Amino acid sequence: MLKKNLLMTVLLLFTIGLFAQKSIDFSIFEKRQYEKNGVVLPYRIMYPEQMKKGEKYPLVLMLHGMGRCGNDNEGQLNLGGTMFMNKDNRNNFPCIVIYPQAPKTTPFVRVNEEGGIYLEDGKSLIKRESNRKVYQ
Repeated sequence: MLKKNLLMTVLLLFTIGLFAQKSIDFSIFEKRQYEKNGVVLPYRIMYPEQMKKGEKYPLVLMLHGMGRCGNDNEGQLNLGGTMFMNKDNRNNFPCIVIYPQAPKTTPFVRVNEEGGIYLEDGKSLIKRESNRKVYQ
């Protein structure tokens, strides 16, 4: 009986621990979506804290694996998002970070007839964001 109660207590504490995990606030990454030919690609974007007019910034495009596909525009940030949000990293390495989220039905990349791999509509998204005139 004591073993059974101990086991039930451990399982209860483990379950509470799973649900009590603190969620990360990724709101620093703006929610956006790119649409083309009826397909919607949700993505998140983060700009440097102190963007200066006329200055160029590196663009980091983070592509996830199939496990993060969907349309919630959240899951893709769980792979490295906190690293880019880190205050020291933002100050020392200012950049524009884009986290697109591929739909469950369409991967980011395709293989063409010659065996080459290309990014599905990635150039259009990058071109659109790099032409924006957004300054803080």
